[in-house]
Amino acid sequence: MEILNRHNWQPFCTFIIGLPGEKDEDTKASLDLLYQLRGSKALFVPTWFVPLENTRMQNKESGKLIEMTDLQWEFFFTCWRYNIDYIGGSIGRSRWQWSVGVPLYYNFMGRKLFGRGVKYPLARFAGVPERLLRKKLYLDLSDYHSSMTLNPINREIIPEFESVKGLNMVDAAA
Repeated sequence: MEILNRHNWQPFCTFIIGLPGEKDEDTKASLDLLYQLRGSKALFVPTWFVPLENTRMQNKESGKLIEMTDLQWEFFFTCWRYNIDYIGGSIGRSRWQWSVGVPLYYNFMGRKLFGRGVKYPLARFAGVPERLLRKKLYLDLSDYHSSMTLNPINREIIPEFESVKGLNMVDAAA
């Protein structure tokens, strides 16, 4: 991801949650990956599993919001927290709106629709300080600070290939 970002590539990363047979360990592994990607210049979009016709998964049941686990909610809202930090991280007014709007949503609608499992992931989404959430959620993002700049690279980036057959490679160092 670092190499992509340094060359002004900002990926759109989609994740599928709610796959048939998905276990908490699978979601934790996805959360660990998401933790490693913190601070990246990318959009992270969680989607629910939907079986497509004419595939081997066509007869499987699709993911349902009402059946999401606490860890899946954490994954979902952590993705969107990263996106808000990346897209509108410096806009003070929008941060204020999220900080007020999300707790109102949880108290008046979210808790009734999805249960108490969305409380702490929604709090992360709203920007509640991580020190208050670290014992309630799987990921501890206390060391995460959104930044619109990348840290200086401290090593040489060397491509893993010399040339690709059929392509004329351009030497960017020249």
